[in-house]
Amino acid sequence: MKKVLLLTYLFQNSYKKNSSTFFWDYAISLKRSGYDVAVLSVIPISIKEIFKQRKIDIGFKYYLGKEGVKVYTCQIISLPFLKRLNYFLKFFVGKKIFSFILNSGWVPDLIHVHSFLTGKLPVWIKNKFNVNYIITEHNSGFYYNHFSKYEMQLAINLYSNSISNYAVSHSFVNHLNGRFVNLKNKFKYFPNVIDVNFFNYEKKNKYKFDFINVGRLDNNKNHLMLMKSFLKSFPHPSSKNLIIIGDGPNKKTLNEFIYNNNLHGRVFLKGELSRIKIAEYLNSSKFFILTSLHETFGVSVIEAMSCGLPVISTFCGGPESIIINNTDFKNGILCENEKNKISAAMLDVFEINFDRQRIREQVFDKFSHLEYVNLIKENIDKT
Repeated sequence: MKKVLLLTYLFQNSYKKNSSTFFWDYAISLKRSGYDVAVLSVIPISIKEIFKQRKIDIGFKYYLGKEGVKVYTCQIISLPFLKRLNYFLKFFVGKKIFSFILNSGWVPDLIHVHSFLTGKLPVWIKNKFNVNYIITEHNSGFYYNHFSKYEMQLAINLYSNSISNYAVSHSFVNHLNGRFVNLKNKFKYFPNVIDVNFFNYEKKNKYKFDFINVGRLDNNKNHLMLMKSFLKSFPHPSSKNLIIIGDGPNKKTLNEFIYNNNLHGRVFLKGELSRIKIAEYLNSSKFFILTSLHETFGVSVIEAMSCGLPVISTFCGGPESIIINNTDFKNGILCENEKNKISAAMLDVFEINFDRQRIREQVFDKFSHLEYVNLIKENIDKT
């Protein structure tokens, strides 16, 4: 039985139980296809988060997760303004955990690294133990020039030593290949994996909600623009409604907008919810809407489509690889990130006869686990 280690920069943890749950989809896809799978993640926890939740839960954990996936995590304190030291701590702890895994007699045939934010560990493992890795980059920080010179050198080192580099949308592939022009292994497109069996389509004649959005309440997700566009499309006394699932720094501003514009009863902020609850709300909604400034992929878009929802999205990177709007098939609308354009799209979707079952089937064909399993097999064969 071939062994695959997923090395992730974030994972479900005691502070954020819904963090990066899509990594489970990668692991379970391989497990169901006969691979022996483990996850290794050194998870930085901010001091702010520790004070917010009034608990200290730092240290190593090993457990058998869903469907017998082995999970090795260590929650460490992320020290403010000390990035290099944080990367050193992550590397030091990661080496200890990997050595622990090896001592248990488990040696991976391939490592799938998720983002250069995992640090130096993949290159160290390759050089010391001759275990190859592939890397999938997810981080939208490249669009904003968010990373320091040290981090960019770290990224170059990881990408240069991998046997394959992937990015999760066509636009992100182009961006990374334009930024890292001297790489031997250029970035190729491979989308995120979604558990399409978890997000099921349920045929309904009536829906509780007209529009739904799932995402962190921050500037990039652009929820204030979403609310302004919604209000322009459906002024009072319209009965159309919008539900937003997520938490974040802009919650107060959004609540103030709802109050000042008398939108309580039509716009609902539900906070951070479990995947099960998100699936329930998706199946109670007509349309999904995304107004982000940048998305490397758009996991929430695929989860919505897996439930049969047509999607409105701004041109923001990832959704352009997902949304189709032609004479043969339509699964949504792409529009400019501007109030009048978003507002028009919110009106237009009611005039289109979408085939929700076919939307679901298209997601299954393009984003289910089968293609990912083949990708892993191809890369193991290279080693």
